[in-house]
Amino acid sequence: MIAEGKMRTKKKKGRYFEKHRENSETAPEKILKAARNVFAMHPFSSATTRMIAEEAGIDHSLIHYYFGSKENLFETVSERIFEEINVANESWFEGLDKLPLNEGLSLYLDRLLAYATENPEPFRIVVLNMAQAGTMDIPGYEYITKNIEFNQKIIEKKFPIWTNHPLSGTILNSFTILAMSYIGAKETFGKMTEIDPGTKEYTALVKNLLLSLFLPLLKQLAENDRSL
Repeated sequence: MIAEGKMRTKKKKGRYFEKHRENSETAPEKILKAARNVFAMHPFSSATTRMIAEEAGIDHSLIHYYFGSKENLFETVSERIFEEINVANESWFEGLDKLPLNEGLSLYLDRLLAYATENPEPFRIVVLNMAQAGTMDIPGYEYITKNIEFNQKIIEKKFPIWTNHPLSGTILNSFTILAMSYIGAKETFGKMTEIDPGTKEYTALVKNLLLSLFLPLLKQLAENDRSL
């Protein structure tokens, strides 16, 4: 009976430590998911690790155990966003080089806006920290801004006709910043336009605005290059 009791105790302890180990293994992912949500609601300067711990439902000390500091955590989140958007962006460009310019840009916007609807956090993080990144050091923010450079490389690869045009980089940067603003600050633009930012009507408005602003410019670039 004593031996059996010891075995039961051992099994209980085994189950406890196994459960504890599973929780420990998932803690970094819980922290990163919570950090992504918190950083999407608060700029880097005002977000705190205690906010993140509360969002993750974990002890505050675990954040420092796994990541060391808020700076390291923001850098990790930024790097992940950079990788995610780059992978997605390549898929958004898939097949566009075989379509007329207007159809290609329209399809690109459909893909971009569909992704943004499902994954709004990266765009909110960019917009929330855009102004502060110019006045203070935000660790890892360079990962986010590198997406613009990555876009440029994809366009140079897919549409070499625009590669050497002096305005191509300026137009691309303007498109990216404006698209991020419409998506990342959609509550503000929704109020300005009196359209619910969570509706398909708002998404359609953003698409039409970007098409009307940038399609004529891209057509002009293409026409100018063909005339050379």
